[in-house]
Amino acid sequence: MTLAARILLGVVLLAAGALKAADPSLAVMTAGAYGILPAKGSLAVGFLLPGVEIAAGAALVTGLLTRGAALLAGALSVVFLFVTGWAHFKSLDITCGCFGPLSRALEARWATALVDLAMLAGSVVVWRGTRER
Repeated sequence: MTLAARILLGVVLLAAGALKAADPSLAVMTAGAYGILPAKGSLAVGFLLPGVEIAAGAALVTGLLTRGAALLAGALSVVFLFVTGWAHFKSLDITCGCFGPLSRALEARWATALVDLAMLAGSVVVWRGTRER
């Protein structure tokens, strides 16, 4: 089960990062739309988040630094859940931006929250099921 969770979580992160990296301006715009960060913070998130997701996903898929990558994926999931909750609390009409231009499939906040919860659960499974080397 750990192997399947590790590969699936890694592929999801790789896809999310690659789709955001293809159009970083969309990621910057989405980060700014939440109104949590100042403009420079949104710019940093828009350009750095895809690389972080790709690095964590690659580590999970290859099995390198698995526990650290699972911890990072879990932390990202918690942040994403917070941001989704923030958007709901503020009644913001924002498409999550999770998968770049394909994010329209997750327009419903509950769908975004389910994906984030599944990623968090997968991160816990991988972290707990992987021994330190």
